[in-house]
Amino acid sequence: MKLTEGSYTHKLLTENSRERDAVVWVREELLRGGSQWTADSAEPVIPPPWLDEEKLRRGQNFFHNNFLSIFVSNLVGLLCLLSVPSILHVLSASQRSATPATAYKRYLSTLTHVMRWYGGEIFNTESSAFKSIQAVRKMHASAFACTPASQADLALTQWAFFGLVVTRGNHLGLTLTRNEEEGLVHFWRAVGYLMGIDDRYNLCTGDLSDVRKKCDAITTHVMLKGLQDPPPDFPLMADALLKGVHRITPVLDPNTLRAFAFHLLGHKYTDDLSWYSAFMFAVMKCNFGIVLDIPVLSSCLRLVENNLLRLNIYICNSFPVLVRACTSFEIYVIAVMNLLLELYQKASSPVEYGIGARWDGVERYVSGETKDKGEWVGIMNTMNPPECCWVCCRVVGGRGGIRGSSRLRYSARLVAQALHDLTHQEPLLSDRLCFRYDAEDIVVIVSVVELRDHANE
Repeated sequence: MKLTEGSYTHKLLTENSRERDAVVWVREELLRGGSQWTADSAEPVIPPPWLDEEKLRRGQNFFHNNFLSIFVSNLVGLLCLLSVPSILHVLSASQRSATPATAYKRYLSTLTHVMRWYGGEIFNTESSAFKSIQAVRKMHASAFACTPASQADLALTQWAFFGLVVTRGNHLGLTLTRNEEEGLVHFWRAVGYLMGIDDRYNLCTGDLSDVRKKCDAITTHVMLKGLQDPPPDFPLMADALLKGVHRITPVLDPNTLRAFAFHLLGHKYTDDLSWYSAFMFAVMKCNFGIVLDIPVLSSCLRLVENNLLRLNIYICNSFPVLVRACTSFEIYVIAVMNLLLELYQKASSPVEYGIGARWDGVERYVSGETKDKGEWVGIMNTMNPPECCWVCCRVVGGRGGIRGSSRLRYSARLVAQALHDLTHQEPLLSDRLCFRYDAEDIVVIVSVVELRDHANE
C-alpha cells in the first residue's frame, strides 16, 4: 500500500529516517570527517549572508529571560565535554583547570565571556561582545598551538552551550516557542561562525528539526557514553570543574551537579549521595521539572533566580576576597552539621546494634585448633537486659574487616551475612548476636554458647 504524504505513518517513518541520518552524520561526518580538519585560526569579521539580526536578538532575549536554566545546561555541557578524550587532552595540557582554584577562574571567565556575547552586538567590531569573542579566539589559538584541536572538537564545544536546551529543555524548566528556539540556534550558528567552525560542521546549520536531531544524537551517542565510560583523566578534571563551579554557586555542590547531569541525559545516577546532595538534587528536579512550569509562579521565581545568579557572578568578579571567605565558612558549617548529624544518629540508634556499647573485658586464649595464632574474645555489655547482651566475637588477626565508620550500624543478622561474605565461614545466626567493629581485624561471630562456656572457664 502506498503511503500518502502527511499521514501519521509517513510522518513517523520520516522522523525515524531523520534520526538515523542524524546519528550517521554525527558518527561519519562530524566525528570522523571533522576530526581530520584542524580548528581554524582565522578571524572572520564579515557578517555571513545568512545572518538574521532579528533572530539573533530573539536568541539573546531568550537567554536573559532564562539565565539560570541555560547556566545549568552549560555547566552540564562543560562536564560532558570532559568525557571527550581529545577535548580533555587540550584542557589538561593547558594546566588552567586541573585544580578547583584554577577551574574556578577559568569557568568564571568563560561564563563572563558568554554573558557579553548574549548582551552585545557580536558583529560590531567596536562592541565588547565582538572583542570578547576575538579574545577567546586568541586563547584558543594559543592552546591549539601546543595541542591541536579539530573542527569536531569545536562543534562538540558548541553543543555544550545550547544542545541540552533544545533537546532536554523540559528538564530545565524551559518551554521554547519556535521563534525562541530558532533565535537561540541562529545565535549559536553566528557564534560558531565567529569561532571558526566551518558550515559543514556547524551544528546549527540546517532546519530546526535537523539541528535538534543532531544535538540529540550527540547527547546520546557521544556524551552519555563518555560519562558512562570516561577517559582516565576525567575524574580529576571533573572534580576540579565541579568544585570550582561550587564557588560560583554554593548551593550546587559537586555530587548534586553530577547526579543532575545524568538525570538531564536520561540516565540514573547510581553513586551514593550525602544527605545534602540528595536534598539539593531533589530540589533541582522539583524546581526545573515542576515549579518552573507553573504559569504565574514560574515568572516570579525565574526573575528571582536569574537575578540571584547575576548577583553571584557580580560578587565573584568584583569581590574575590569575599568568595574565599565564604568558601572557608562553608567548610566549617558543613563540618559542624555533619558532627551534629553523627551525634543524632548515635543517640537515636537502637541499642541492639551495639553502637556505643562498652567492653567489660577482653581475654586472650589459644584454642586447640589454632595454637599458632592468638584469638581474642570480648564480652560486650549493652543497655539490653543481661540475658540478651552476651555475645561472642572471635577476632582473627589480619587487615580487612567491615568498611565504614562508627556511624554505620548493622543488625546482628546483616553483620553475620557480611562476615560470611568476607571470610567464607558460616556464622551461627541468632537474635542475640552482635559484633565488635575494628578496622584492623576481621570479626567472626560464633555462638553465644561458646562465649558462655569460655567465660565460665
